[in-house]
Amino acid sequence: MELFELYLSPNQHPTRFRAIVTQSPASEGETESSLPFFEGENDWRTTLIKTLESTSFNPKNFPKLGEQDWMVKVGILTSDRSAFDPHRLKTIGRSLYQALFPPGSKVEKALQSALRVAEGKNTQLHIQFKFEADSVQRLRLADYPWELIHDGQRFLAHYQVTFSRYIAHDTVPPNLPPVEQMNVLLVSSAAFDPDEGLKQLSTQEQQAIYQGLQNAQQTGHIRLFKLERATQNQLRAYLTEHRGAEAPHVLHFDGHGLFGKRCLNEQCGTIHKGIKADRCRVCNTALPEAQGYMVFEDEQGQPDYVSAKELGAMLHLSSFTDSDRQSSRVALTVLSACQSGMAVAGDSVFNGTAQNLIGHRIPAVVAMQYSVSVQSATKFAEQFYRSLGQKNSLAIAVSQGREAMGAEGNQWYRPVLYLRWQDNQGGQLFAASNTIASPIALTSNPVDQLVAPPPLPTPPLPGLVKPVHPVWLSGLSLRTILTISLMVTGTLIGLRFFGQLEWLELKAFDHLMQLRGDEGVDSRLLIVEITDNDILAQNSRQEKGQGTLADPSLNRLLDRLEPHKPRLIGLDLYRDFPADPTVPGLVENMGQNHFYAVCKVPETDQHGKKIAPGIDPPKELAPERIGFSDFVVDIDNTVRRHLMALEPLPGSACRTERSFSLLLAHRYLQLEPGKNSEYHNPFRSGKNLQLGGILFQKLQPFTGGYQDVNADGFQVLLNYRATGSGAANVAKRLTLEQVLNNQFDPEDVHDKIVLIGVTATQGIHDNWSTPYGTIPGIIVHAQMISQILSAVLDSRPLLQVWSQYIEILWIGGWSFVGGILAGYMRSPKHLGIATGGGVLVLYLTCLISLTVGNLWIPLIPSALALVGTSGIVKYMAFLSRDRTARLPHQS
Repeated sequence: MELFELYLSPNQHPTRFRAIVTQSPASEGETESSLPFFEGENDWRTTLIKTLESTSFNPKNFPKLGEQDWMVKVGILTSDRSAFDPHRLKTIGRSLYQALFPPGSKVEKALQSALRVAEGKNTQLHIQFKFEADSVQRLRLADYPWELIHDGQRFLAHYQVTFSRYIAHDTVPPNLPPVEQMNVLLVSSAAFDPDEGLKQLSTQEQQAIYQGLQNAQQTGHIRLFKLERATQNQLRAYLTEHRGAEAPHVLHFDGHGLFGKRCLNEQCGTIHKGIKADRCRVCNTALPEAQGYMVFEDEQGQPDYVSAKELGAMLHLSSFTDSDRQSSRVALTVLSACQSGMAVAGDSVFNGTAQNLIGHRIPAVVAMQYSVSVQSATKFAEQFYRSLGQKNSLAIAVSQGREAMGAEGNQWYRPVLYLRWQDNQGGQLFAASNTIASPIALTSNPVDQLVAPPPLPTPPLPGLVKPVHPVWLSGLSLRTILTISLMVTGTLIGLRFFGQLEWLELKAFDHLMQLRGDEGVDSRLLIVEITDNDILAQNSRQEKGQGTLADPSLNRLLDRLEPHKPRLIGLDLYRDFPADPTVPGLVENMGQNHFYAVCKVPETDQHGKKIAPGIDPPKELAPERIGFSDFVVDIDNTVRRHLMALEPLPGSACRTERSFSLLLAHRYLQLEPGKNSEYHNPFRSGKNLQLGGILFQKLQPFTGGYQDVNADGFQVLLNYRATGSGAANVAKRLTLEQVLNNQFDPEDVHDKIVLIGVTATQGIHDNWSTPYGTIPGIIVHAQMISQILSAVLDSRPLLQVWSQYIEILWIGGWSFVGGILAGYMRSPKHLGIATGGGVLVLYLTCLISLTVGNLWIPLIPSALALVGTSGIVKYMAFLSRDRTARLPHQS
C-alpha cells in the first residue's frame, strides 16, 4: 500500500483553503483552492448533505429560496424538479475532485504520479485526508464527503484507492502493538424510537458478522463475543472487568444513531433530531450544540441516547487501571449506525461520534457519515469482517466493504474510516508474523452478561441472536400503569365526592346543552309579558294598583283573553293583597276555574329553620288553584333543576304541595281528551312522582355532576327546550299592550296555557341564570311546563344519568386509556396529539349522548383522568428509564 497524505489547511478567506501533499510515493506539492458548492454568498453545503442523506427527492426537504434552482443548475436535480438527477453522484464527485485537485495544479500532478506508482506496483494508493482540529471554526472541511471524488472517468474509491481521515490535534497519537489473536465485542442494540423515525431493527447484521467471521474463528484469528444487553452500564462493566488477553480489540456497535440535540433539563431530556431546533419542543429549554448519539438500550429495553462525549469518555477512561493486569486499549470501534460519522454544525469537529472517539484516543473508527439502509449495512459488515479475518488492513477492509454495498447504488460512499495511529497508516490490526494461536472452542463464558457464540454454520443456528421482545415504550409494566390509573381515578372520585369538581362539571353541562339542536316553540303555550314599555303605558294611564300589573290592566287583559277560550291562564305575579273593588268584574275574572296564580314558600336554612318569610297567595283563588313559584339554584345561582313538589311548611300561608308548573301541566292533561292524567303524589305514596303514565325519578343528592346537593322536595333535572334563539322563546310571546290593543291572532290564545309574567328589567328582580343565559322567571316556568307536557304527550325524554358505580367505571376507563397512550407513545408531541384525540372522542361522546340520548355523562372528571394519568405515566417513565441518575439521556 502506498500512502498519499493530503493536508487540508483553512485560509483566512471564508471559502478558500490550501491542499498540501505532505507525503507521496512520487512528487509533493500544494495549491490554493476554493470550497465547492458555494455560489456568491450562498453556502449550499447543507443542501449537498441533505441530497446525500436522501434516497429519493422530496421538495419539502429543500424549501430554501433558490435552493432547487441551484440544484437544477449544477445537475443535482432534473430540470422538471421531479427527481434527483441519476448522475448526481458523479456531478458531486467531480466538484469535490476539482476542489482538491484543481486541473493542472501541482497537487493534481502529484496524485496522478502516485496513482501510476501504485499501478506499477499492483498495490493500492491510500489517500489520507488530514484536517486541523480547529479548522471547523473557520471552514468545515471535514464535513465534505471527500470519499466521493470523481476524476471525470471514475470514482477513485472504485479504482485502486482507499481512503482514511486523520484529525491533527495536540495529543500524542496512540501506538498500539498489532495482535496475533483479536477479540471482537458485538454490542447489538434492539432499541427503536418511532417518534424519531427509528424503526425496529432486524438481526440481519448480527448474523452477517457471524458469517463474515466464521472462517477467522475456525482458524483462531478472531474471537467473537456478544454483550447480552446493549446497555451503557453493561458495556462499562465489561470494559472494566476484561483486561489483558480478554480485553476487546474491536468494539462493534450495531443499532440506531443520529446527529441532533438533547434537552439539558433533567426532567425532560427530549431528543431533537437534526440541527434546526433552538429550544426544546416539550419544555422550551434552550438546547445545547448538536452532537452525535448512539441509541443504546436502558434497563427496560427502551432507547438510551448516549452522546458522542459520553461514549468517548467511557472508552478512554476504561483503558486505565491500577491492577497488575495490563489494560488493552480498544484499537477499533465500528459504528454501524446512521449518522455516526456526521458532524455538520457547531464549533468543534469532535461533536460527531466517530470524531469524538478519535479525540478520546481511539486509534481507528469506522462509521457511517450519513443514514444507511439495513441491507447495505449488513452487506458492508459481512464483507468488512471477511476481509479483516484475512488480516487485511482497515483501509482495505473498508474499501472491500464499500464494494459489497454496490458500486451502482447510492450507499457505498457512506462508510468512512478515521485513523490516528502511529506507524500504521493503513490501520493494520494483526501482527506481521504468520504464527497464529491455536483454535479456541468458544463454548463457555466466565462472564454471566456475555454470550460467546461458536463458529456458525450457514445459515446461523436459531437462538444465537437475542430475540427482540415487545415492551412498553414507557418502560413501565402494565401492572404499574393500572396502579397509576386506579390511584388517579380514586383521587378524582374523592375530589368529586367533596364537590371540588361540581362547578366545572356544571359548566361543562351548560356548554353541551347550548349545542343542542332547535326543537321549535311549544305551541301549547302563550306568554303575555309585561315589559318596561307596558309599565310606562300603565303609568301614563294613571292606573291605580300594586305591583307591575295594575288591577285595571289585569282586568282588561282577562277580558281580552276570555272570548278566545284559553284552556288555562297562569298569573306569575305575587298578589298578597285583595283585588281593587273599584275595578268591576276583576274578582269574577279571577274566580274562573281555569285561572291560576302563585305564592312563595318561606326560605329555610339547612336545619329547616325559617330565615325569610314567604308570600301569601291571592285571596280570591281557592287553594287548589295555587302553585308555588320557587326555583332551586345551584352553587353558581343557575337554575338546572326542576322543583316539582314540596311538602308544605307548618304555619306557612303558601301551603300548596305542587309547583306552579306541575299544577298547570296536570290541569292541562286533565282537560286533554282521551289522555291519561293520573297523578301519584310522591309524598303520600313514598315513591317517585308519576303523571299521565310517565315516571319522574327523584333527583338524589349524588346525581351526575351534583355532589351532596340539597335534594329536598321532589326535584328532577330540567331538560330545557332549545330553540333557534336559545331558551327564551320556548313559546310565542305577546306584550301586554299588544293583547290590550287586540294586536294578536285569536288562535294564539285558543286552547292554550296563557302565562302572564314580567320580563321588564327596570327595578324588577325576576331574572334567572340558566345554561342558556339569563331569562325571566315566567320563561323558566314555561320551560318547566313544556318539559312535563312534552314528556307525557310527546314522549320527549327526560334527562337521565348513570348510577354512581357506572360513572366510576367510566372515569376509571378513561384513566386507563390515558395510561395506555402514555405507555405506547414516547414522543411528548405524539402523546399530546393522542391525548388530545382521546379528549376529543370523549367530548363528542358526551355531546352526542346529551343531545341525542338525553344522557348526562361525566366529561370533566373523565378528561382529567385521561390527561392526568397519561402525564403521570409519562413522568414515571422518565424516572424509571435509568435509575443511575441519567435522566437527561432519555427521550
